[in-house]
Amino acid sequence: MSRVAGYRTKNRDMMLAYMKENRDRTVYVNDIHQYMKEQGVNVNITTIYRFLDKLLEERRILKYTADKGECAGFQYVGEGNCCEEHLHVKCTACGKVIHLDCQFMDEIRHHLQEHHRFILQCSGSSLFGLCEECQKKLQKD
Repeated sequence: MSRVAGYRTKNRDMMLAYMKENRDRTVYVNDIHQYMKEQGVNVNITTIYRFLDKLLEERRILKYTADKGECAGFQYVGEGNCCEEHLHVKCTACGKVIHLDCQFMDEIRHHLQEHHRFILQCSGSSLFGLCEECQKKLQKD
């Protein structure tokens, strides 16, 4: 049984399945809303936000804060995954998110602490650029 809000509903199961299917990219509330409409389900935007808040509490999704005038994005990270220990890179063209949970990030963290007396807090932090696929698309144009 889903831990989300203590009970399961068909709509919540559908939204969670959508998040899981799109775990490699940033998803927006409007994306979920549109998906639900396409499935013939009328769900209120507020309901979607409440569901996402519950998933955030359970640390099953990440929330990417938005720039002024933009909506926040979300990404499914799974049960018990901790994305607070590493940075992420996000493609500005397609929304794909890559987790930088490699040794190189440990070197950066150590360097910042040792040489700059700065402790890196990675929670919700992303670097922005273009993924390999979007770079290839740009080169073709």
